[in-house]
Amino acid sequence: MSHLTGVRSATVLSMAVLMALLFGACTSTAEEGASTDEAATSSSAPVASVSPVDDTAATSTTSSLAPLTASARGVTEDTIHVGAVGIDFDSLRDQGLVDINRGDQELVWQIVADALNDRGGILGREVQVHYRDYDVIQPASAEAVCIELTQDVGVFAMLVGFDGPTASVDDCVANQNDTFLISNVASNEQMIAARAPWIQVGFPGVDRMDRGTIDLADEQGLFDGQVVAVHALASAAGDRVPAVVAQLEELGVDVAFDSVNDAPNGDAAAGAANWVVIAERLREADVTTLVIVGPAAFEYGQLLDNGLGDLRVISLDNALGGIGGFDDHLPSDYDGSVGPMALLPEDTFAIPAFGECVAAFESATGNEVLDPGEVPNGEPDWYTALATACNRIQVLEELATAAGPDLTNDAIRAVLDSNPDLDVPQVPFISFNADKYDGNDGMRLGIFDSTKGLEGRLEPLSELKPID
Repeated sequence: MSHLTGVRSATVLSMAVLMALLFGACTSTAEEGASTDEAATSSSAPVASVSPVDDTAATSTTSSLAPLTASARGVTEDTIHVGAVGIDFDSLRDQGLVDINRGDQELVWQIVADALNDRGGILGREVQVHYRDYDVIQPASAEAVCIELTQDVGVFAMLVGFDGPTASVDDCVANQNDTFLISNVASNEQMIAARAPWIQVGFPGVDRMDRGTIDLADEQGLFDGQVVAVHALASAAGDRVPAVVAQLEELGVDVAFDSVNDAPNGDAAAGAANWVVIAERLREADVTTLVIVGPAAFEYGQLLDNGLGDLRVISLDNALGGIGGFDDHLPSDYDGSVGPMALLPEDTFAIPAFGECVAAFESATGNEVLDPGEVPNGEPDWYTALATACNRIQVLEELATAAGPDLTNDAIRAVLDSNPDLDVPQVPFISFNADKYDGNDGMRLGIFDSTKGLEGRLEPLSELKPID
């Protein structure tokens, strides 16, 4: 496989994490997030059409607003300092885990911010991005980055959160250091309770994504006539299993049994041993469809290793987007697997706002932004980082403009709580209110097709549609 090497020897923790992050639809999550990409129309999965933001009026009336002041940490009279983080792929490559090239991610963020500043910034303030890499396998690395950006640099906002085993470090940002955060994965309950505004604009919060995926699968008739079981890796999503089982039963789906792989983090041997027992239970119950809650990669691999590749898998996680390049199984082994998906790159490229980002980047660097499936081996995938940066800068612009010149955490929270009418093209269905900080209200299902792209990808199985 071109993207990953030595994965069989990786730990349970590493395997569960890498799929959720490295191959999920960035922040373009229908995510992205992402993951979330945009409101173009796909012939196979139509989505809503929206317009890019027109900030002309906002920037031209700055003189009539209150004077710009140093209103909060990271906000001066002329600058908004923000943080952005990205996975250190060089470190992962050195550890023998992945061979992925996302190019100079810091450069991507800088160019997107420059394009905004060239248009007048946000109500006259320029946006300065402070970018840092972190090791996604080492929480201490993420913690150090959190402290540096929130305390030493003193940013007003963090536009990207941490992932995998480092996801808990998001608490360092929003709670311990009272910094506005746009994270990659969290529950709505976490975000509502945070000290600083904490939102998500990729996939819906994990609780709503579980419910939405089950509802969409039911609408597609995927449970009809099936013997269904529910399974999770305990350390990542075991606490979500009861709610999933209850929802299935409310829909009239008989759940043969539910299970968790309770192997300790990092103990691949224990995880594999547990699967011998789980696989026997699946056979005894004549299960035909397995719903995997949370990170699916390690569990799915064990399902295949135990000779159960004929089961249909419905993943409630966004990891299936690149699962064909994950391990030493053939991409075709995953064909027919179903899960939530972001918009495809071709959808995103068709959106005018993203086209402006691409044009600015290509003009500034001379590099061509390609569909990730078309990037030659060894060459940088500029698309993934660019889709993330364009999305998060857009969200910042929308919220900070609505918050007004006296930019503070309280002002951002007041906007979120007021059910704002936002226009974020990469998230065609988006809403916030005082009880809902996971902004993305759109989902669709995809089905894995090993013949698409370099190592297979999800293809639309349903339309992108609003969910509750």
